[in-house]
Amino acid sequence: MKVGAIAYRKTPRGVELCLISSLRHKGKLTFPKGNVKEGESLTKAVKRELFEEAGLRGKIKNKKEVKKPVVNKKKKE
Repeated sequence: MKVGAIAYRKTPRGVELCLISSLRHKGKLTFPKGNVKEGESLTKAVKRELFEEAGLRGKIKNKKEVKKPVVNKKKKE
């Protein structure tokens, strides 16, 4: 199972989102995400991934669970 975080902060200039770069997908930005470790709660996994990938700590405001996998359908060129 995978978890991900949409981390943001409010500033006087507006809302800033946390996006990270990926060595695996060069040139693409994504939200921090990763696998849940055995015995780990979803909440702990999200917080761990956010810190491991972006060096951030935060509060979980809304939890959303996706029961059906999201598939990225790329167009063949």
